[in-house]
Amino acid sequence: VNLKVKYVIIGHSERRSMGETNETIAQKIKVSLDNGLIPILCVGETKIEKNEGKQKEIITNQIEKGFSLIKNYDMFIVSQIIIAYEPVWAIGSGKPEIPENALETIKYIKKILNSKFYILNSIVLYGGSITPNNIKDFIQYEEINGALIGGAGLKPKLFFKND
Repeated sequence: VNLKVKYVIIGHSERRSMGETNETIAQKIKVSLDNGLIPILCVGETKIEKNEGKQKEIITNQIEKGFSLIKNYDMFIVSQIIIAYEPVWAIGSGKPEIPENALETIKYIKKILNSKFYILNSIVLYGGSITPNNIKDFIQYEEINGALIGGAGLKPKLFFKND
């Protein structure tokens, strides 16, 4: 049966909070690529990690471990992996990251992908309390390639209302 699925979300904070490790996430990314799916790797820090100044360390580790089993893959395949920056503390809170801060973090993620994995045209999304009212604040920046929408996505028509 072909379900015509193209993308798979891997490493979401809800799964990580249930014990999913970076090593398990790396295996899922490998299996996804082996089966023709494009992974959307979720990365992000908790509020405590952010307050302790560990945001970049956490995100770097999540990306490096997530990509650890695909080092010998064709670069075209690896470059299709999408990263979703989802600060754990913002998900479902109704309090998204400040758009300018999200932009800086996404620039940092793109720098990692470029310098460590030679991915030049990476796709990085922002997710974390995205609503029809704030999505424009994030996607106004060309470096933020889109949004990974959670609960608000249950009412997609609200994202397409006429201004």
